[in-house]
Amino acid sequence: DQNFNTSNIVLTGSGKCSDVLFQAPWKCALGQYAASHIGTYRTNTTTPFVLIASQFDGWQLSNSVLGYNGIASDPNFDDDQLEYVVAFGKSTKASLSATVPGRLVDSSMVSIFSPACYSHHVSEKYNFWTDQTLDGASQSTTLAAFLLNNTASIHIDDCDGYECGAC
Repeated sequence: DQNFNTSNIVLTGSGKCSDVLFQAPWKCALGQYAASHIGTYRTNTTTPFVLIASQFDGWQLSNSVLGYNGIASDPNFDDDQLEYVVAFGKSTKASLSATVPGRLVDSSMVSIFSPACYSHHVSEKYNFWTDQTLDGASQSTTLAAFLLNNTASIHIDDCDGYECGAC
């Protein structure tokens, strides 16, 4: 809890994230927890956004599972760790799925890209163009459609198991 300063993390239309997740405000800094609260309050949700979250976030898993301060390039998880990793991916997918249209005031202003891949901050890497969701979208095509064509889209891999996407 002391590792995260959540005082400035705000959810659209709802005030401080920590007001919503007051028992564990550190969760406001992690997408799999905060995602389902985006647009929860059906007022003032007018800001377009692109949400990008790997279902197997390399930084979070390297730190929380392996105790590695950074991103392990090719992690080897034992059976117990892999069980946690798979549960983490399912939790991320479920939170993002709970965020999609129906809960948002205007889903035409929202794009979500969530591959079932072990990755983190790929926007400055080759993977920005090559890593895809199972429906063929990449971060670059999702972002380009959103910025250049005002086209919102939802790309959330729906598969089971560690790195089950088109990584």
